[in-house]
Amino acid sequence: MFQNFLHQTNYLAILVSAIVYFALGALWYSPVLFQKPWMANVGRSEEQLRNGSKIVFLYTFLALLVICFVTSFFTWALQTASCMAAIELGLFISLGYTVTVVAINNWYGQRGAKLTMIDAGYHVVGIVLATIIMAVWK
Repeated sequence: MFQNFLHQTNYLAILVSAIVYFALGALWYSPVLFQKPWMANVGRSEEQLRNGSKIVFLYTFLALLVICFVTSFFTWALQTASCMAAIELGLFISLGYTVTVVAINNWYGQRGAKLTMIDAGYHVVGIVLATIIMAVWK
């Protein structure tokens, strides 16, 4: 089964999905949306973020490629071909895995619900967008 997926998958759709997901993160954590409440909840200043390592962007993009690759497998295996089916699958995947993992990490890190909603919300929207792209781009 996995061999068939590897031969039939749309790698360009995976790449584009990861780029869209990454761009969403740039918007999500920008001053336009959630930068200030996110920084307040993680206890970081703009200066600290600016002076941080830039390699985190590469690691993030690689992680998003993995998320999109795995999401592509679910999309392929479940023969998801419509926008509505993709939204449902994206919600199922993101709520079942991402939201729960973010919540668990934040509970143990003693971080608040607001941070959990900001971070998990980003991944829910990102995975849903990626699933839509991969479902409709055949």
